[in-house]
Amino acid sequence: MSTNKQAISTIIDYPLDKQGKLVTRRGGLTRMKPRLDAPPASQPGSIDWTVNLLFGSVPNAVEMIESIVAGQGENADERWIEFILLYRQWELQYREGLLEELPTLNQVCHSLNFDARDFLTQLQGGVKLMMTGLVHTRAALDSLNVMNAVLARAKSMDGTKDSELALKIAGVIDEKGGINIQVNNQNNVLLKGEKDKMKTPLLQFKETIDDIDREVRNSDEEHN
Repeated sequence: MSTNKQAISTIIDYPLDKQGKLVTRRGGLTRMKPRLDAPPASQPGSIDWTVNLLFGSVPNAVEMIESIVAGQGENADERWIEFILLYRQWELQYREGLLEELPTLNQVCHSLNFDARDFLTQLQGGVKLMMTGLVHTRAALDSLNVMNAVLARAKSMDGTKDSELALKIAGVIDEKGGINIQVNNQNNVLLKGEKDKMKTPLLQFKETIDDIDREVRNSDEEHN
């Protein structure tokens, strides 16, 4: 058999000895064999059944686990390291004809006493954390294009909401308080005082009434 490391995985380098056997550096793993009392891969709720549902196949799931473990580096959980090492070791033995059937993930967890519920809970958390990081990175990379699109739409006649969003991003509109600015359908910006005038008809004529009252008072003073 070829001793090419890439024959096992393209994500993590698995060292092979001169005989093409996996070097796990964990003596207990080299002596383990797949347990026959593990749940079948088709059993609903089992590891294999769940990862096939989530990732489409066991190989996809194993590569996802490898990505998570590789990303954790020296902080990777030992149980997950043992999990992927044992699975890859058995996979290699299967290819060499030393095992009659390709081992299941249920057998790996069963042999390592890795509780299925803990396994799936931790896998979910690891995938969520990794995907959240990817989403944030992608959003940051596209943020300039998104902002340009928002500003372009804000200039159109039907871009009221986009105008408001653009002003909020620019800091013109303070959502936490201070000067309250609203955007109307004509994309005109109204200060709070002007908006209050529109609420009560009488306030719209307050300045006119004040001017008339001032003229009347001046006229009375001149006659007296």
